Amino acid sequence: MARTLTSAQIIERSIIKKYRSNLWNKFVMGIKDYGLICQGDRLAVAVSGGQSSAVMAKCIQHLRKYSDVKFETVYITLDPGFSEDKLSKLANDLETLNLNSEIFKADCDIFGKCKSSENVCESYAAAVTEELLKKARSLGCNKLALGNNFDDAIEYIFTNMVYAGKVESMLPKVVAESCPEVEIIRPMYMVKDEYISDFQRYNSLSLTESIYEGTPLEDDTRVLEMFRQKSEVKSLMNRFRNTNENIENNIFKSVYNVNLRTIVSYSSQGKKYSFLDNYRLNGTAGTLDETGGEYEIYY
Repeated sequence: MARTLTSAQIIERSIIKKYRSNLWNKFVMGIKDYGLICQGDRLAVAVSGGQSSAVMAKCIQHLRKYSDVKFETVYITLDPGFSEDKLSKLANDLETLNLNSEIFKADCDIFGKCKSSENVCESYAAAVTEELLKKARSLGCNKLALGNNFDDAIEYIFTNMVYAGKVESMLPKVVAESCPEVEIIRPMYMVKDEYISDFQRYNSLSLTESIYEGTPLEDDTRVLEMFRQKSEVKSLMNRFRNTNENIENNIFKSVYNVNLRTIVSYSSQGKKYSFLDNYRLNGTAGTLDETGGEYEIYY
């Protein structure tokens, strides 16, 4: 007689069956390639109620059961000041997913801190991360897992170039200056958003894509402008995919293949460097590097 599976078990099984290639394998690849989870780690898994963080939590839950690498997990969900409807929906989602996540309140008035900020979205994200780091540290965790995925990474690169005039990438792991005891990791770094969304539809989940849903910032004009900008970037990305299916992968790879000899200016550890720092004409079409050796000029 066939065993009757719970909703959470059906969801977990779909990760390693239907979505094994495009979701589970990419999730495992990111963890291995970037050394995100190690023996003896204690992870605080941040479940925001968004689809990417929820899928990440289920993947980590499954990994912990069967991985040869032994690690501990705690699931945490920040309530920055959600509406009652949002909190009720969040609790239902966590129950459906069988995620025993602790919902905790922020220690400060996050919205008061970021509403007057020049970049309210950046300030809100930073404040939320700060609260999650503090909670992770209080629970004795050495790592905090966030749900940023592949699309977040390439859109971050592209948006910084187009709207901010700088080259900057979202790293798969980073140590925050404010809390060096807890490392931030992004296990969904190699997983594309289209498969996360398809996974949600397949399992009839009602997860949100917006971290602002049910907050006082939901209808803030600056937040709406940010969503308009994100929509514009996603539209451009879709046009790129129709032109060349490798374009998004090439954007991703571009920050792996940076040739500093061809960069006009860059910053490292708070110091700014210019190509003019070591530039000298030597009578040929070339320049001298820091060791005095000639290298090629790229036109």
